[in-house]
Amino acid sequence: MRLHDFLTLALFLFAVSFFSGCNRNGDADEVPTVTAPTVAATTDDAPDVEPGSADSTSVDSDNVDSDNVDSDNVDSDSNDTGNTDSATTAVEMTATLTTTRTPSVSASAAVSEPITATAGNTETAAASATAQISATAGATETVESSTLVATATQVLVPTNIPAVQAGVAVTDSATQSATISAAANQEDVAPGTVRNVQFVERVTAATIAQNSQFFYPADNLVEATYDVDIYRLEVQSTTETGEPIDLQTDVYVPRVDAPMQFPILGYAPGTTGLGDGCAPSQEIVLGRGWGSYYIHMLSYAGQGYIGVLPDGMSYDDPQRPHEYFIAELEAHTLLDAVRGARNFLAETEEAAQPLDAIFLGGYSNGGHTAFAAKDFAAEYAPELPIRGVISHGATTNVETLMRESPVFTPYLIYAYQFYYGDAVITPQQVFTQNWLPTFTQDVATKCVDEIFVYYSNDPVAMYNTGFRSALQNGELADNFPLFKTVLDANYAGTFGGFEIPVVFFQGTADSTVTPRAQQQFAQDLCAQEQPVTYVALPTVRHVDTRQRSFLATLDWMQSILDGEAPENSCGALAEE
Repeated sequence: MRLHDFLTLALFLFAVSFFSGCNRNGDADEVPTVTAPTVAATTDDAPDVEPGSADSTSVDSDNVDSDNVDSDNVDSDSNDTGNTDSATTAVEMTATLTTTRTPSVSASAAVSEPITATAGNTETAAASATAQISATAGATETVESSTLVATATQVLVPTNIPAVQAGVAVTDSATQSATISAAANQEDVAPGTVRNVQFVERVTAATIAQNSQFFYPADNLVEATYDVDIYRLEVQSTTETGEPIDLQTDVYVPRVDAPMQFPILGYAPGTTGLGDGCAPSQEIVLGRGWGSYYIHMLSYAGQGYIGVLPDGMSYDDPQRPHEYFIAELEAHTLLDAVRGARNFLAETEEAAQPLDAIFLGGYSNGGHTAFAAKDFAAEYAPELPIRGVISHGATTNVETLMRESPVFTPYLIYAYQFYYGDAVITPQQVFTQNWLPTFTQDVATKCVDEIFVYYSNDPVAMYNTGFRSALQNGELADNFPLFKTVLDANYAGTFGGFEIPVVFFQGTADSTVTPRAQQQFAQDLCAQEQPVTYVALPTVRHVDTRQRSFLATLDWMQSILDGEAPENSCGALAEE
């Protein structure tokens, strides 16, 4: 169901539910990515922190799991009452790496030696340097996030966005920084149009291999084949009402001297937060550990994939929050980011060009985006040759996520209230009273590495009695009918693109997205005759899904490129 169509239906259903006396209000009873590498660490249970307490606004060295404190994975792989498993280890993230990028280091990070080429400057990004970065995530740094004001009853759409032609060219290939823009009439600009391009850096295959050692276990390490050029694109997309909106995406291009075609991997990151300062691209700038997406995408580009990693819609717009679990807008984001990459490369002198083969993937919340893109692709971007969808611990059923991992629900309710309105859901209908006084400020400013020490994964601590009872007893349709309708409409992956092969990589020790929930989703796709490959990763937690399935992911994509039919797991899943 389109978001625009839903708003009309919502008003009608709200009137019906209001006059029928339906009561929706329950009683209120009560990582690490230091630029590229990750430092392994063990995790302990963290005590719950009350909002407004002295410890609730920072993530200190005892709070964050430096083993990838990332989207949906300050490892919430413990749903024990009152405990939050990962967000609790020492996070003094100290790592040595070789790179040509200089992060804009915050107050809590220090660079031992200057790096010669900063992202987007005019110096030649050819030299390497070693940076020693110690970042205590959230302890002394300040993330500048705009406080997003939810209008609840309408969506604010930015206006007067300048338009640019798709045709761009990067001077001197990738040996220097270049920013390109050109003007055109607004009405002539299509989704996927590239409006601005900035060369970021070149990373050698040797550097990729070196930094991969900090992210991947030994059994998933492989030498990079290609150097990689990274570009930052400003691409036009569309909102739920069809209005133009810009989004930022990073494109990782294998570096070759002779013309060669490469498949595209469009990848959506997991939860990083809703405020502007929590955009995935800020992870490396701030020295925060949200998912190691930089080295993750370099790894695939080094193996011969054009990597596309979008920030997400609305991160640079203080009037709109990030489209968290809004399937239609997530789909627009990923599909237009891929379109933008194709348009950009078609107009440059890069020897690397896109093959007619696109894979979509995502980690955790990013998996919701990837499957939403599958649903909307035939209608929204029919020209894209999508060959497969990859789930690394994907979160697709939002209702299930709220039951299993309540710590993410504040983000969700904030976004849904903004995009769908007060008639659908409000924080007062969901949370216990202690979260409400500073709810908007908290959600709009706290990134994912902070929420696990601020909120709780205990439903009793998070939800009021009425909402908790309805959620746990399957009674949302009775007590919160509009909200239930919205949740069902955003069950990503279940609405289209059923001819596209999909693969699930699922850790058996994942408690953020449990094996039971993932198997149910896979079975739902099997019921639609979707080609499904399901790979269980023994003892693997949510935070480690990508690292422990890197080679298997490459093999699965290559088999499809080779024309082989991927293994179908639907028969085995039916016996579970």
